[in-house]
Amino acid sequence: MIMPDLRKALERFGKQNGEVFQAFQNLHSQVIADGVLDTKTKKLMMVAVAVAIRCEPCLRLHVRDALEMGMTREEIIEACNVAILMGGGPMKVYTFESYSNRGDRFRNYQQNQHKEKLR
Repeated sequence: MIMPDLRKALERFGKQNGEVFQAFQNLHSQVIADGVLDTKTKKLMMVAVAVAIRCEPCLRLHVRDALEMGMTREEIIEACNVAILMGGGPMKVYTFESYSNRGDRFRNYQQNQHKEKLR
């Protein structure tokens, strides 16, 4: 469940920013509707994105919705695993690219350090 204070804050925001808030709600309705991807798939994507961007209220909301839509714990965990992969995968690639671009400098440094120890 979304925290009650957050729900109240969102309601106040909606009243103060009616057109913008309503436009966002309309966008949400359009995006989540069945299309080429069904609503269930989109909801699991929303769970994964909530994990990836570390939005705790978003995660609570989308997990609750997923459960209410009849999704299993296993389906939700699998969506979360995709977020974990996407969090770790880019770091792996960044590390590889960083090392590849600097590999000669690393090797030269290590060789020079080894030579210094031999003196």
